[in-house]
Amino acid sequence: MKRILLLLPLLLASMTIASADDYSIDFTAVSNDGITFGYHVESLTYFTVSVVSVDYGKKSRSTKIVIPDTVEYNSRKFAVTSVKYARGVKSISFPIKKGIYSGAFDTGVNIYIPDLDFWKNLTIINRSYENFSYNSEGPYYRILSGIPCNLYVNEQPLKDLVIPDTWTEVPASLFSECMNIETVTFPSSVTAIEEAAFRNCPNLKSVKFSNSLKRISFFAFEGCKSLESVAIPDFVSSVRFHAFAGCTSMKHVTLGNSMTEVPINCFERCTSLESVEFSNSIKLIDSEAFQYCTALSSIDIPNSVTEIGALVFNGCKGLTSITFGEGIKEIPTSVIAGWESIKSITCKSQTPPKVSQYNNYLSNKVLLDAVLYVPKGTTEAYGNSFFWRSFLNVSTIGGTPDDIHYKVSVIAGKGGCVASDGHSVSDGQMLVRYDKDAGVVLTITPDKGYRISAVKVNSTDVTKDVKDGKYTLEDVDEDTSITVAFEAMVYERDDVNEDGEVNTADVTHIYNRIIYGKDYEE
Repeated sequence: MKRILLLLPLLLASMTIASADDYSIDFTAVSNDGITFGYHVESLTYFTVSVVSVDYGKKSRSTKIVIPDTVEYNSRKFAVTSVKYARGVKSISFPIKKGIYSGAFDTGVNIYIPDLDFWKNLTIINRSYENFSYNSEGPYYRILSGIPCNLYVNEQPLKDLVIPDTWTEVPASLFSECMNIETVTFPSSVTAIEEAAFRNCPNLKSVKFSNSLKRISFFAFEGCKSLESVAIPDFVSSVRFHAFAGCTSMKHVTLGNSMTEVPINCFERCTSLESVEFSNSIKLIDSEAFQYCTALSSIDIPNSVTEIGALVFNGCKGLTSITFGEGIKEIPTSVIAGWESIKSITCKSQTPPKVSQYNNYLSNKVLLDAVLYVPKGTTEAYGNSFFWRSFLNVSTIGGTPDDIHYKVSVIAGKGGCVASDGHSVSDGQMLVRYDKDAGVVLTITPDKGYRISAVKVNSTDVTKDVKDGKYTLEDVDEDTSITVAFEAMVYERDDVNEDGEVNTADVTHIYNRIIYGKDYEE
């Protein structure tokens, strides 16, 4: 039972403490500097207590309070081991081996520690039963969770934090919202940075990971607005969602060789991000991973990537160039949302990637001006593929000017259909492309009751060159406009035998004129 009594208060660390009423005040005592502390007894076996209230009395609230090491009650000395509730405190000094519970302080409290050895004397806690170990020498001395604070060592702001080599992990939220930390150095002993460990540290500029690091948990560095770059070590196999989201000063990211995925929202809202260096181990770039990275101008997705999620590059308004590696077989429509500045798209796959549920997410200007680069020998396949055929400027990877295509605009009037190169249009306009010197073949099919009225190429009438519903333009050597007009067939009744009635002879005559032309005579 002793062990249970010791562990139970520590498990409350994952809770946010709203008021002192959550912990009973078993007794109060006045410290040497005149501050009244309320104490809650943690263990009558080890005679330990925690601070659950602070009363300044006539003292100013700006006074820096000092947590005592011990306190006496009824002639019995108790060890003060943690602070559970001290809302309203502006500045506090911690002797070595004091635990801080989540929600103990208000945002922005100034915390003074005696020296950097303060961290070395702490036993790091996890939030699962398996990671609690019994300490036979006395109570548990742990910082249980982080708090929004300013950290000071010997009255000086703590700017350069060196994690002690006695740690194997940085626990959840421990340094979250520490205002004055500028650099962090990790020893080889640390293999994990737990969730939100450095979240919203606004002045954190650089981190030096060790090659022993294996896991960066979710929200670990989210909102670190001064962080300028990050290089994920090669041994890190797990980076969780939102790990670096909102790092608005970050310009460059290098992903390590053990990462297999870029998780959801990992670098979302990194608005200064200019370049990403992917490793060849990456297989998945998950949804919204780089959403709203507005300074990102170029992306080269390696051949190892086989899947990309929705909205990956949504809102990347500065993106001008993107390369999809050979492994990409399908591209969610929303991936291309907001690409108003795109100048070139390169697809390395021999088979055109499927673009799901295309709904004209790219403007006509992009389709007219951007260049689609495809592997040699695949221009026809891409030209026949839904979505990719909409790009008018298509060239082969590493191609020469001979690979340039010409735009052919086909306008079909009401009353028929015009087809060319696998495309068709009825009562509208379509844009198709042709290799230099290629022939253009139009198949013109009037609707029932209509016939071809006129076919014009760049305003020149070529109706007489239409044979059996087909027109062939021998060579394409410039952008061309072809217009096809249809007209309704109207025939007056001819009384062939002049008997004043419609009979078989009259119907046969009209039929022959439809089949053989309006100038048909018996």
